[in-house]
Amino acid sequence: MQVRFYAVGREIAGVDEARFDVDSFDALASALQARFGERMARLAEASTFLRDGSRHRITDEVALSDADVVDLLPPFAGG
Repeated sequence: MQVRFYAVGREIAGVDEARFDVDSFDALASALQARFGERMARLAEASTFLRDGSRHRITDEVALSDADVVDLLPPFAGG
């Protein structure tokens, strides 16, 4: 799956987007922390994730696929 970063998320990640091989938001949370550290993990907890026009939180039990594109929206960027 593709995750696109904005504002502070982009600053923490150092990239505009990154690919992850995960199948849930819970797994994505772990992958974000593993790749980008604790600061990204805290941001993910406070942010909204936009997938196919629907808003989600990192705690939502939603299946994700490799074809998904997810935007990580920090609180001040509409999250």
